[in-house]
Amino acid sequence: MPWLVVATLGLLLGDLLAVWQLPPSLLASFAAGGAALALFGMARYQPGTIDWARCGVALLALALGFANADRVYRPVLPAGHIGTLSLPATVRFEGRLARDPERRGVQTRMIVAVERRYHAGAWQEATGLLSLSIQGAEQRWGAGDRVQGALTLRRPRNFGNPAELDYEAHLARQGIYATGFAYDDRALQREPAVASWSSAMSRWRRATRTAYRQALPLADAQLLEALVLGSQRELPIETQDAFRRTGTSHILAISGLNVGLVAAAAYVALRWLLARSQQILLLANVQKLATLLSLLPVILYAGIAGTNVATVRALAMAAVLLGAILVERRQRSAVSLAAAAALVLLLWPGSGRDPSFQLSFVAVAGLMLGMGRFGPWWRERARQRMLHLRGWRGSVENVVAVYLAVSVSAMAATVPLVAYHFNQLSLIAPLANAVVVPLLGSVAVGLGLLAAVASLLWEPLAWLFAWLSWPALWIGRNAVMLFAAAPLAAVRVPSLTVLELAVVYGGLIAALLRLRHLRHAAWASLLVIGLADAGWWCRERYFSRDLAVTFLSVGQGDCAVVELPGGEVMVVDGGGLSSRSFDVGERIVAPFLWSRKIVGVDYLVLSHPQWDHYSGLGYLAEQFAPRQLWWNGKRSEAKSFVTLLERLERGGAELVTMKRGLTRSLDSVAVRVLAPERIAGVSPNDSSLVLSLAFGGEEILFTGDIERDAEGELVRNYGEQLRAAVLKVPHHGSATSSGAEFLERVQPRYAVMSLGFANRFGFPNPAVLRRYRAIGTETFRTDVDGAVAVRISPEGKISIRPTR
Repeated sequence: MPWLVVATLGLLLGDLLAVWQLPPSLLASFAAGGAALALFGMARYQPGTIDWARCGVALLALALGFANADRVYRPVLPAGHIGTLSLPATVRFEGRLARDPERRGVQTRMIVAVERRYHAGAWQEATGLLSLSIQGAEQRWGAGDRVQGALTLRRPRNFGNPAELDYEAHLARQGIYATGFAYDDRALQREPAVASWSSAMSRWRRATRTAYRQALPLADAQLLEALVLGSQRELPIETQDAFRRTGTSHILAISGLNVGLVAAAAYVALRWLLARSQQILLLANVQKLATLLSLLPVILYAGIAGTNVATVRALAMAAVLLGAILVERRQRSAVSLAAAAALVLLLWPGSGRDPSFQLSFVAVAGLMLGMGRFGPWWRERARQRMLHLRGWRGSVENVVAVYLAVSVSAMAATVPLVAYHFNQLSLIAPLANAVVVPLLGSVAVGLGLLAAVASLLWEPLAWLFAWLSWPALWIGRNAVMLFAAAPLAAVRVPSLTVLELAVVYGGLIAALLRLRHLRHAAWASLLVIGLADAGWWCRERYFSRDLAVTFLSVGQGDCAVVELPGGEVMVVDGGGLSSRSFDVGERIVAPFLWSRKIVGVDYLVLSHPQWDHYSGLGYLAEQFAPRQLWWNGKRSEAKSFVTLLERLERGGAELVTMKRGLTRSLDSVAVRVLAPERIAGVSPNDSSLVLSLAFGGEEILFTGDIERDAEGELVRNYGEQLRAAVLKVPHHGSATSSGAEFLERVQPRYAVMSLGFANRFGFPNPAVLRRYRAIGTETFRTDVDGAVAVRISPEGKISIRPTR
């Protein structure tokens, strides 16, 4: 294996491991061991033996990759950096927008390069990037604009759930260590940008967007903006969903694939044009000249799309691969790809964990390996059937075969990663990509880029190019919507573990082995590992003897996932956060369910119809086909609640009104409904559904948001029968709940509080915490502990484990 490939694999592994935050001493040991191993290997290497030198280089590269990325995840920030402040805190700052804002629905996200902050009565120099989320921005912001204001800044923080997006690491890779939020931008003062490169690029993008919207219908203009400018957040949600279902969403991201499409289209067009000139054919290498000139549209594409890391990274990748052609290194494609990957990992530490990086490089690697096997086989076939391949039929057959080989190679390489990151497999992707990629990835993008250039020269010409792209946009968009509407266009799949991902890729690599006995041996070994893994999960999901309850961290809201011993699943509440742009069901609950190999939910339980308890249930209703919704029967006039009921009805879920006294037996778990007895004339909180789950001689009590009146009623109705080992703390630990008499009756050994970090209500109330301590209850908080997993065995043994 070439030295550069070995070193790049080591860099990548170190980059991936950096989030584990290993101690520096272990890192130093890796580096020292790698250096010693490399020196020993170079001195003692003999053909046919283990190449210890390459092993040492890989270990050295691993240490380098780890140290490089570790500076991103555990940075040593300079004095004055915004991330060194004691946060959360209200900070008055001044800076400039590092790039154009991103809009998604009503929310706007702005990245501010901070230059000063107001402290101790004076302005002081400051540095660092700040991510601001504005719920309703009214001012016209653009890259380079100066901004001043005072907001409460926070440090990025994960919720603390298994299988969640590592939001802290995601922002850290962009150099962001502080965030802020505002309901509107009235508190922010804007000063238009002075002449600069960023402001000029911002004006160019605005002029291009204006040309698109004047020349095209809004839906097609928004699609062209996504393709060329990378502003896919303004696309309607249903359009984005359709692209995801058809496996064509990669077209909407300015990724390595898009840049590659632009480079390939430019190369083909330029080579054809240059070949028309006899003088150029005589004086220059047309292939190299076309390759060199194709860098110009690639740079143009990256420039107008913005300066985000993914775009610049894709540009660097394209430049390295095109450079390999210029220096005649095409036959060492693996080395060229390794060089591009190494450059990205060194310049943008942490990129190894970015899905766009992984998909871009895996797609290219799949093409190289797949076509490396297909090419010789096809040429041998063509040699044997030369008479049949002559004429137009042979040309068509060759084009179709190559296209299918390219598609299958790229898709086989990326499908496992798509399933790993996005829990979705598009069954219609091969057909959809065959239609959509040429139309949108080449024709529409090409004409969109010409319109962008023309917007600098003559506005009517920009309109013309934009208008010429309309047929491709219209056909491509409607084709995507048509394909997405097909039955079983896409299926949801449970999350793959790292082991399962390795088994899948091991099987694909084994398929490329030329020696049959090695290929069969590899497949047999991987099959054994795969069957063992499947057996373990089958036992965990369907033959577990325990009752498992996971209280998820969903911000200021409630959600618990109950896994019953026989495999049935119940989700109790599913809400949190006041942001309408963050769906708790989609972003938190569903990833956890998929990580547990759960693709269907049997029971949804809604304690009462308030946003912080039901906001995520609509997504679960559509994606997990619940059989029943248990609720107290109390309706809300809120549009979001009406929408929830409509989504449940479309999914065929039965609405079951639960009242005091009802009992159910679910997989040896006894479920009792303790409240409400009535909902008329009762406050929304006190009408909460209260459930008791009894198993193994122990009970878990779910209390919703009940307060003192409902607690008093429970005490009067049940007395000593209220006793439970685990208590979901009522109403997030508010001062109006968890009364002394109620706690005296329940006597919980463990109590779980569902809370938002540094929430504006000040929950939990200090007096409430003192009451739990007074009776010896061990308390867990989702804002501090993350998700809290409770497990009860049939013998009544309770284990409780927080995620953090």
